[in-house]
Amino acid sequence: FKQKTAYEIRLSLVGSEMCIETAVINASTGQTAICYGLSGENTTISTGLSSGLKAIARAVDAIRSGRSTTLLAGGVEELSDELKLAFVDSGMFTASTVNKNNSDVPGFRLSEGAALLVIEEETAAAARGARAFGKVAGVGSAFDVSIDGDQQSFVDSVVQSMRLSLDEACFRPNDIDCVVTSQNGLEFPDECERQAISQLFGCAHPPRLLAPKAIIGESLGAGGPMQMISALLRMSQSLPVRCLRILVNSISYDGHCCSVLLTGTNSQNAFEN
Repeated sequence: FKQKTAYEIRLSLVGSEMCIETAVINASTGQTAICYGLSGENTTISTGLSSGLKAIARAVDAIRSGRSTTLLAGGVEELSDELKLAFVDSGMFTASTVNKNNSDVPGFRLSEGAALLVIEEETAAAARGARAFGKVAGVGSAFDVSIDGDQQSFVDSVVQSMRLSLDEACFRPNDIDCVVTSQNGLEFPDECERQAISQLFGCAHPPRLLAPKAIIGESLGAGGPMQMISALLRMSQSLPVRCLRILVNSISYDGHCCSVLLTGTNSQNAFEN
């Protein structure tokens, strides 16, 4: 019997706590995988409102690294009284937010839903004859480490997230047709995103802006994937002005930021040309 040092005991306790936390947070995805016979990578991302989009970004990274060829990624959110009370106590959910008929009323409009996307390696999708709605050209993420609500620090984090996704795709800001924003009625992160977009893109060639959460509300973990679906649907529409390079932002009140850059498929690009 070897007596453990205080350092070893502390490490053991931390390891046990992390195992418990990881097991609990992955319980729902694990049960879903068992129910439907899904195998391979299985994990849950918890980064506030950006969780769903970061799950998609993680799936993209897993496929690019060769760990997987096809992954189901997205987010699910079911509202409860406890969740609503938590937002009421935080001051984010106020009486004005219940006015669904006026999209100009500031406030946090909670919603619920589920949005999942098949993220797949291109050759694997082609081999099974799957229709590709778009391509992920770049992903980026950042985190605002300031604890005093420094607005410029938050703006810089959003800019960094968007710039990382552009750099990965070798795109410049004026190459972007449209930005699907994370605007949800929370004044501080909304204003930070507006300033970040203005700072990155400038005033000469501002991109078109879409704010789907103004219609569907903030569905928390499912919000980012719903924005992705909105972007893909916009990309596929035969409108006079087509959008084939769309940047999707997901900004959380806790400082987490994620950006995913989507481009059209080969057939869509050929149609545009």
